[in-house]
Amino acid sequence: MVKNTFVSNSTMKICFLNRSSYLGWWRGTITRILHEFGFKILEIQHGFVSKSHYAYNYPDNIVKNPDHVSQKYLPDYLLMFGKYWADVVNTPSKKVILGYPYLDEIAKKLPINIKEISNRILIISQGTVTEKMANIAIELSKKLSKYEIIFKLHPGRSHLKTDIQNYHHIKILRL
Repeated sequence: MVKNTFVSNSTMKICFLNRSSYLGWWRGTITRILHEFGFKILEIQHGFVSKSHYAYNYPDNIVKNPDHVSQKYLPDYLLMFGKYWADVVNTPSKKVILGYPYLDEIAKKLPINIKEISNRILIISQGTVTEKMANIAIELSKKLSKYEIIFKLHPGRSHLKTDIQNYHHIKILRL
């Protein structure tokens, strides 16, 4: 059971808003309106974040100023997979480390001794650059014909514009 670190009384209104840090016209507007109605906005980390991820890194003058206008448009809390992830973001949202129980359970089932497989390259795509990464896989397959290229498609992408299927030693993984 997770200890409730968000509310001090039972009357607080909470909204989980997926990718609310990404802002944009509708996410920012929804967050601002929910704040006006007294809601606390929580965003759950849903994937990779880094110091270069635009949605989770703001200048210190915004982060350290509780009266900055951005506070109206950003989530109050980010629920993070772990300390590492919380440390690589710079945001005015309060970071709460919950962990990633699903991944922890999967990790317990992994073999301790993993056999290295030679002549295989794994490329894990990212939603915003999937097509570019697919083109990299194609170029690698042309230059490294003795290698099998495993291309892990981002879960948010069901298709590719790039015709990667025509390359016999590129295998596409979808989840």
